[in-house]
Amino acid sequence: MNEKALNTLEFNKMLGRLSSKAISQKGKQLTLLLRPVCELETIKLWQKETTEAVSMILKKGSLPLGGIKEIDSAIKRVNLGGNLSITELLHVGDFLYVCRKVSNYARGEGRITVSELLDPQFQALQNAPELEKEINRCIV
Repeated sequence: MNEKALNTLEFNKMLGRLSSKAISQKGKQLTLLLRPVCELETIKLWQKETTEAVSMILKKGSLPLGGIKEIDSAIKRVNLGGNLSITELLHVGDFLYVCRKVSNYARGEGRITVSELLDPQFQALQNAPELEKEINRCIV
């Protein structure tokens, strides 16, 4: 889609409204990068993902992302062999807590929700309850 059409549709204004609903700074940035697609298969896939997500939200409520922290800089620092500050460690602990909450959200009453497209994304989350507990024990 060309820029003139996007301007006529006030696409940037819609992205701004969507971005304001994002919880994290990274989510806000990613929403502003969204662009329309023209490939029919991609459109159908994204519509199906949206339908599954709405169905899940109606059954279980919103995804529990409250308290999520940005940890990109901490990951970069660790990968370079650096040490994390107390604040960075707390952010990692908070991030792990949110990952655990989201994983539990997907499992519901101890079973994985049947969602063809979303289940693999939930299953890709790696829980680290021991690390989360150790960070909280040592700092808090």
